[in-house]
Amino acid sequence: MKKIFIIITFAVMCIGTIGAAGKKVKPQQFRGIVPEPHEYEWYSEQAQAWASETRKDPSSEQAWKYYFMSAFYMAQTNIEDTLLVDSIVNDMELHIKDTYTYNYCKFRQLIHKWDIPEEIANSYAYKALEMLPKEKDFFDFDVMVSFCATHKNCPQLQALATEYFNSGIYSQYVLDFTRNELRAIPSNAIYIGNADINIIPKWLLSYGNNEFTGISLINFDKLSYEEGLSKICDDLGITEIFHFPETYESREEYLDTIHSVIRFIKEKTGRPIYFAIQNSIDDAPWNEYLYHEGLSYKYSEEEYDMLPVIQHNLESVYDLKAMQQPSAKDAWDASNNLAMAYVIAVRYALYGYAKQHDKQHAKWAYNIGKKIISGTKYDKEEKKYFLEDLTPLYECAMKGLDPEEVLYNEEE
Repeated sequence: MKKIFIIITFAVMCIGTIGAAGKKVKPQQFRGIVPEPHEYEWYSEQAQAWASETRKDPSSEQAWKYYFMSAFYMAQTNIEDTLLVDSIVNDMELHIKDTYTYNYCKFRQLIHKWDIPEEIANSYAYKALEMLPKEKDFFDFDVMVSFCATHKNCPQLQALATEYFNSGIYSQYVLDFTRNELRAIPSNAIYIGNADINIIPKWLLSYGNNEFTGISLINFDKLSYEEGLSKICDDLGITEIFHFPETYESREEYLDTIHSVIRFIKEKTGRPIYFAIQNSIDDAPWNEYLYHEGLSYKYSEEEYDMLPVIQHNLESVYDLKAMQQPSAKDAWDASNNLAMAYVIAVRYALYGYAKQHDKQHAKWAYNIGKKIISGTKYDKEEKKYFLEDLTPLYECAMKGLDPEEVLYNEEE
């Protein structure tokens, strides 16, 4: 057993040396995989570099945190192997136990383990919140704000969100996109999202800057179990209890239950419900009730024409100046994806203008789409491809042709 432990430890300490031989990699502070994605090899090299820093100074919380985060993203970008992550946390317990960084990393380690009760993982987050450092980085803000927004007994939420908003760490482009998204939904709506990029910036605007405070923000992942839903119901003023099945016989039954939760919330609140357009579930039973309104989906069991809504949002609701800002100038990689969400909204509007033979608005929308595409980080060929997706609709509008007949007939 001792031999096995020695072999594993040696392998762990050598992670990242293959392929990096002959060059010294400097340890870098970095941000999450959404704003700043890297390949597995990059995280592997950073793990090696930060491991060296922990050996130089075993009491350095910064070194341990970035060593941990490097390994954490190695697992995410490769084979979901938590061996190195677990080993780092074990070593942290020896060197910096009873610190903020240890509790923070222990929480992130355990919350991803299916066999660890959530309350045990959460206990480390609560300990970390009691030891928050004065100087915080992306990881501190992002995870602690998210935790407080989705858990009870977390009075630090507003202060943390305000500090995060004012720190300048968060992407202004993403915040402006989020404002445009929220401008287009009712002020008393319930918004459901689960990707970092569609829920965290809304918490910052609402809790950190008192914007769109009438909109209730729900993390989708919390809809599927009793404790998560309990916090949501408390926030929404729902006193009735939703009873979950003890087990699920199939994925279909699991998704049907979540759909029942969504209907339960809508029935008990009487409020409109909107979904993020990112991270949709392909086989979700509620998909047939989602209507694309430009930058988000509206949940509706009554059919309606969404094109006039999209056109109205583009013409009268969105901040077009913010919409046409070059995403390439933003440091966050995710901004490019959000720029394409704008382009999809423009495409829907163009289709409507072509159907209506509205040349003036078609030309206006097409020019907006062109400017957004040209301002992205995509290469020349990719930009050409995206523009070619809009051009046939624009040409139909200019020629007075029905895109339904012309484009679909050509495809057939």
